[in-house]
Amino acid sequence: MTTQTLTNTLINRAECPTTVSKVDYFDTKVNGLLLKVLKSGRKTYYLRYRSIRGKQIELKLGDVRVLSLNDARELASQKLFKVAMGEDPMAIKTELKLTPTFANFMADRYMPFVKGYKRSWQADDSYLRNHLLPAFGKKYLDEITKHDVIQFHHGMRTKGYALGTCNRCLILLRYAMNLAVRWEIPGVTANPTKDVPLFEDLAGKKERFLTEEEAQKLYETVCRSENPMLKFIVPMLILTGARKREVLDAKW
Repeated sequence: MTTQTLTNTLINRAECPTTVSKVDYFDTKVNGLLLKVLKSGRKTYYLRYRSIRGKQIELKLGDVRVLSLNDARELASQKLFKVAMGEDPMAIKTELKLTPTFANFMADRYMPFVKGYKRSWQADDSYLRNHLLPAFGKKYLDEITKHDVIQFHHGMRTKGYALGTCNRCLILLRYAMNLAVRWEIPGVTANPTKDVPLFEDLAGKKERFLTEEEAQKLYETVCRSENPMLKFIVPMLILTGARKREVLDAKW
């Protein structure tokens, strides 16, 4: 192990003696930055630091063929700043390696889980194979964004699928991602389907209005209710067409 100011000339000339397997050259400008030279001739930048728990960590930064000395120093400084702020770059890197792809998560965790209690798991399997896996299968769970979900949902509708089919796929995806969050799958901190609305199937809805007699009967019934406010709330809903929450939250 030698400590000196790394230069491009030194890096180009650095060699590993035949008597050892590797040689480390530590930089004097950035604490912990080192050049590792192997007997094979390969040269790689590393950052050596101590984690929050005092454990010595050696984090690989990159090969000298793709990472310049200036870039290596800048990258090492960024990592050291994160360490000073309480983050561990190696722990983050390890977590990313543990984050499964959507396909692996669904095969290893989701499907075995739903098969244990859900009678209609075959339907999930069908939606998964025909729609969700082609769209998200190769993505890691932490790579799926809300934009991806919206694009997928609307894309199905553009392809001519029924609203119900589009919605069932979104519901399945939402449930799967909720489970990933609940099970604390590495890398998954939020559900990307959150606040993505289902399509409203107006064709399947029937509109019906109360007759005068039904409205009167309803009013008489709520007047007998133990809740003293119902006789005011229900007529206001009928007369204004407001939503329930709008009426309950209304103030003078």
